[in-house]
Amino acid sequence: MKTNIPKFSDREPDSLRQNSDAIKSVLMAEELDAEKLQEVVEAREKLIVSFLQDNAAVDKTLLQELLRTNNELTTLVNGLKNEQQDVLVGFLRNRKAVKKYKK
Repeated sequence: MKTNIPKFSDREPDSLRQNSDAIKSVLMAEELDAEKLQEVVEAREKLIVSFLQDNAAVDKTLLQELLRTNNELTTLVNGLKNEQQDVLVGFLRNRKAVKKYKK
């Protein structure tokens, strides 16, 4: 699958870096596994919340980088969701037309 993969921060903690690699591998796969993508993005959210709770004095620049990446991921996932919705709507319209034609 050809997708613009967000640039992840080089300063992410190891747990987030591993999650970022998992997100990249899902996005670079030949066919999108929407369930897996949702799973790793949700895991990322939990990792970030945990990281922020454990590290009260986090560098502001790192926070801005994480926010930028998460905004890019949100935009990407929403775009993919809209694409999938368009495909599904097209499929349903075609199926309806075939049924109408058969009558």
